[in-house]
Amino acid sequence: MDENNHLVENATYTITPDPNGGPSSEVAIDGGAFDHDGIHNGVTVVTLIPFGPYNITMTHIPTGYNVLGNSTIYTVDNSNINGTSIFRLVAVSTNLNTLPKTVITSAPNLNGTTLDTWKSSFNAIKVNGSTSTVIDAVQNLPPIISAGNVNQSQVTSAINSQASVLLQTSSFSQNTPGSDIIKSLGVPTYSVPKSASVVSVVPTVIAAPDASSASQSITTPPLDKIVPGQQMYIPVQSSIIPPTGGLKLMDIKSNSSSPSSNATNDWFVIKTINSLPSSKPALPSNDKLSLYINVTYAYEENHRGFNWGDPHNFATPPKLTLQLPKNPSGVKVDSNGCPASDIFVYDPSTNSWTTNPVTIISTAPTAGNSNSCDVVVQTQHFSQFALGAPPASSPSPSPGSTSTGTSSVGGGGGTGTGFGVGTYGTASNNGGGAGPYLKIEKISYETCDNQTAIIQVATDVSDVDPMVIVRTSVTGVVSAQLLANQPYAQENSNSTIRHLVYQASLSPKETSFEVVALESINHNIFSVGKTVTVNGCGENLDYTQTEITISPVQVDLSAPKIFDVRAQVGNGTKQPADSTQFVDNKPLTVYAIVDTPTQMTSAELRSASISDNSGQYNAVTMNVVPLQISNSTYLLSGTISSGLLQTPAVKYWVHVENSANKKTDSDIYTIGVKPSYPIIGSIDLDVKGARAEGTTGHPTAYFVNNSTGPVYGNIVLVANGTIVYASQPQIFNTGQTKVNLEWKTNTVGKISSYRLETRAEIFGNEIVDNTPPNTVTFPGTYNMPLSHISTVKDVLLGNVTVAKASVLYSSFVNDGTMRYKVVSPDGTCVIGPSDSCLVSSSTIGQAGGIKSITLGDQVYRVRYTGSDDSLERFSITSADSLGGDWKVEIDSTNTMAPVAHAMDDTILKVKYRAVDTPFITENP
Repeated sequence: MDENNHLVENATYTITPDPNGGPSSEVAIDGGAFDHDGIHNGVTVVTLIPFGPYNITMTHIPTGYNVLGNSTIYTVDNSNINGTSIFRLVAVSTNLNTLPKTVITSAPNLNGTTLDTWKSSFNAIKVNGSTSTVIDAVQNLPPIISAGNVNQSQVTSAINSQASVLLQTSSFSQNTPGSDIIKSLGVPTYSVPKSASVVSVVPTVIAAPDASSASQSITTPPLDKIVPGQQMYIPVQSSIIPPTGGLKLMDIKSNSSSPSSNATNDWFVIKTINSLPSSKPALPSNDKLSLYINVTYAYEENHRGFNWGDPHNFATPPKLTLQLPKNPSGVKVDSNGCPASDIFVYDPSTNSWTTNPVTIISTAPTAGNSNSCDVVVQTQHFSQFALGAPPASSPSPSPGSTSTGTSSVGGGGGTGTGFGVGTYGTASNNGGGAGPYLKIEKISYETCDNQTAIIQVATDVSDVDPMVIVRTSVTGVVSAQLLANQPYAQENSNSTIRHLVYQASLSPKETSFEVVALESINHNIFSVGKTVTVNGCGENLDYTQTEITISPVQVDLSAPKIFDVRAQVGNGTKQPADSTQFVDNKPLTVYAIVDTPTQMTSAELRSASISDNSGQYNAVTMNVVPLQISNSTYLLSGTISSGLLQTPAVKYWVHVENSANKKTDSDIYTIGVKPSYPIIGSIDLDVKGARAEGTTGHPTAYFVNNSTGPVYGNIVLVANGTIVYASQPQIFNTGQTKVNLEWKTNTVGKISSYRLETRAEIFGNEIVDNTPPNTVTFPGTYNMPLSHISTVKDVLLGNVTVAKASVLYSSFVNDGTMRYKVVSPDGTCVIGPSDSCLVSSSTIGQAGGIKSITLGDQVYRVRYTGSDDSLERFSITSADSLGGDWKVEIDSTNTMAPVAHAMDDTILKVKYRAVDTPFITENP
């Protein structure tokens, strides 16, 4: 399948082992041998495969294409009978550097035995945002997500959307070798994209007793190789990070000149805990430990694979983003409540902690979490690290620490402007990394009296100041000037991060303006921008606490580079061109910044009807204004007249050529064009009446366009007055259009009722459903100690059953002197040592590891490990409700009496399944 999801014919695959029992591999050819459908259609169908895992490798790539990941593992299992593995192809002409967020190859499958272990022993779940999904099928693993290494917005999106797997186990200590953890977890080997032009965002597998446990073993899947020069991000879902602190993101890039990995299962295991191992000395300067981090990798244990211990093997120094709780007791904190952190690396040769070669880049409150802070640490290689903080009584931070403060700003909305002087401690730059540290930290404006904007910019470049321009809706482009008296001059002389303050004039009629900071380094241009909507006479905006950024990526600009494309409807506010907009009988003006190493010979703003695929377009010559930051950077602007804007929508893009005959096109953007005919329509919503909280639902909206022609817009889903989802803009032809929505609910631990409203936003008009439905969510699991078991009940809303108790599960660590006894509500011994009990020994040897029993007219499916398993556990499931007075004991094998302390510490989990209800439709 290509990057546009079109099937590509004529691939050849090997399947290992041979499913027909041969000594080597089977070769399957699209439309040829072993392709069951016999058609050259891009789909190779292989049938009658025995159960088990198979390695599928694309050995012949269709002409004109490249395959970035040519191997995966498919497991034939009860949970995966008729599945599909996808191999992503890209045309050889594709610029991989700008590739959008893409899954290159399907994630490999677990084998059946590992899945059984994950389900019975680890209570495995996949976590993505607020959604937690039980892993109950071999194909449930998250894939590697990729994006072009210069497509920074898509890289960030890939990081934010990557899932983590949580395996609940206490089997691993801080001393367990990483190779033993990798082997025990049984994660299959992943195939990474084989190009340094794309980044790999790798999913994480976290082994911990539970999500709140302070001790975690964070692993990557085994990787088939490390690609020299490829950037890798290893994120951890924030809901799995312990409240005591843990790893949030690992950012690494291997050196393109380093030797390729010689192992077939390279891996990382990162262990974190909030206490020092007993073998390690106390931290220097009486610091109190916040977090211990031990980064291990395959080469460290067996000298096979990529050597992450050699600083020369990194293209840029690796970074760890660590999340810590705010306002910890007994240590110094900054004005935001973040620990005044110090970072140390362990030196085994002297059994001591040192601050060389590791440093803290930044400390800031966590975006979206008011109870934690993010500390970004940069090192030269991976080892054992300790994050500490000085005691609260200490007079000053210890050597090597970073103490970060913020400058004071006047109250928002007032008429006063300007910045007070705060304290900035020593910070590190990116260590010769991929790009500069360049940020717009604060903007203060005043349009009534002083009519000025004050802009604070931070940079780690010492020999040249950034250029700052202000693009306004009234006066056009204004160059901001450095203030003669810099408030941070003294701090800048002792810091690698300089904080500079600029001033620019504004018109009193200004409604919005955009600030862009640019920096030129070695013929490469880097930029950051902020758009400000003017509210009243003045406002002070602080961006230092709202962003977690990824370092810009340096690009060799042999061709023109287009960035920061903005669109303006009439005299309105300039907005990013990819934001949702529409135009109503007004012109559309487009702005962009271009850098080109040779003379620009052509700059055009091109447009066409959104439905026109003929390749024809309208072209407008753009105005070109040189920027003083370098002799190769220009500001472009061009206007599409209202007469060229065809209803219901147009697509547009910037096209640039230079004297080296290099051509570059920007991304293609779309904008709705309001028609002259009235906008008439209606909307209905189909949604299930109940589901477990913390899950993702997929309601369906049906929009009926009763206008005389097509319209353009999107569908918005609102729950209890809050927007929870907005679809991508699209054309709605006359008649009915189905739109699939998505709604992730929060976990609140109680039954919640939601009033759902759906509306179509069409050219600024809102078409709202008239009879919005209600739906409810309920806790998916209820826990109770065995010593205080209450009646198992279904979930009711009034007199209506919303969810049925469908699974009973429990486990405990058995020292060989105890065992379970489970009695059903009618008094039947279901699990126990007596011959009268329906299950008295392990069911693992039976078909599917399950024994089916019938009590009355109800069938129970029982899974039991037996009393000789060190982690004794059972589960009971039924298609009918399991409600009633169950009796679950842990009895002594000697006295047959309940063991009180064991029952106090052991939980019975009751899991609920929503009652099957028809979709709720507003207008049946």
